[in-house]
Order: sequence, then structure tokens, then C-alpha cells
Amino acid sequence: MNHRAVAWLAWSLCWLTVVLIVCAVALGIPFDRTEAYRSLFRVGVVSYALVGGLIASRRTHNPVGWFLLGNAGCFALMEVAAEYARYGLLGAQAMAWLRSWL
Repeated sequence: MNHRAVAWLAWSLCWLTVVLIVCAVALGIPFDRTEAYRSLFRVGVVSYALVGGLIASRRTHNPVGWFLLGNAGCFALMEVAAEYARYGLLGAQAMAWLRSWL
């Protein structure tokens, strides 16, 4: 692959991670989850993704940038999966209440 394609891949993975974190925050809004450690963790994940994208796009053969991107992507996926599961449980509980009420 040429340098331009690899740089595009690095930035695409970076922005995918940022989008996943934004989705996790949006899914957590109904629960009013404003713990400081969660917010700090998510800021850290976005920072890892941005630094990883910068390193991987400039130095394509440096494994540190790709490691940071992969690490941030996995943590972002973990966050969005946890919030989606919590959101799904809330919806399932509401539907179960409605069913029992009807």
C-alpha cells in the first residue's frame, strides 16, 4: 500500500473510534451517567485515538501508532457495547412492565 492509502486508513480508524465514543455518550444520556472516571476514561480513549492516528499516518511502519489505534478502538467498542446493553435492558424492562400492565 502506498503512504496516502495507509494514512487514510489510520485517520479512518481514528474517526471511527471517536464516533463510537460519541455513540456511547449518547446512549448513556438517559441514565444520567456523569461519573468523573467514565468521562476521564472516554477522554483518554479519544486522546489515544488521535495520537495513534497522528503517528500511524506520519510513520506508517511504526507499530506504536497502530497499537494506540487498536487499543483505543477496542476500548471504544467496549464502551459502546456496555452502554447499548444498558440501554437495551432499560427498553426490555419498560416493555415487560407494559406487557404485565396490559
